[in-house]
Amino acid sequence: MRNLFVGTLIVSIGCAVVQGQTPKAGTPNKLEPLNVKIGLWENTTTISSSGAVGIPPERLAKMSPEQRARVEAALKARGGQPAHTNTYKSCLTKDQLQKTPFADKQSCTETLISSSAQEAEVSFECTMEEAKGSGTMKIEVQSDESVQGSGHGTVTMGGHTMHTDWKMTGKWIQSSCSDVQ
Repeated sequence: MRNLFVGTLIVSIGCAVVQGQTPKAGTPNKLEPLNVKIGLWENTTTISSSGAVGIPPERLAKMSPEQRARVEAALKARGGQPAHTNTYKSCLTKDQLQKTPFADKQSCTETLISSSAQEAEVSFECTMEEAKGSGTMKIEVQSDESVQGSGHGTVTMGGHTMHTDWKMTGKWIQSSCSDVQ
């Protein structure tokens, strides 16, 4: 389900700001890596959304009645969800601190609003087939073992728009990532 991926992309990419740092060509500001430790991090993200994305009629027409009913039920259920929190672990490497969150995403463009060792703020626009998304995100370093961030994103697909707000905290756990990517 591409539309759920796009919505998830908008909110989850915000967490990647902790892992990214070099502006694309033409970006007026120069990225400075955040002053954080590399290694295993535990991140907690709270996401709230309003509205819902839709599926273009031409795509719905290609689905079986059963597929269409499942997709429409999933979208309807997802649209009315209250804020939810997700905690996960990620591995932050030195290389990731040298890239912006969208550096490897061909379907996204970004603008570095500000960057220092203590905070980074970026705006972005992504276009994927039938969906368009945009937003802003900001990460602030509390210490070299703690960050917090927030952001807002909008995704439009199938004539419907979903707005998403997120807040995150991250804490460093250890220098070894073990099996976590």
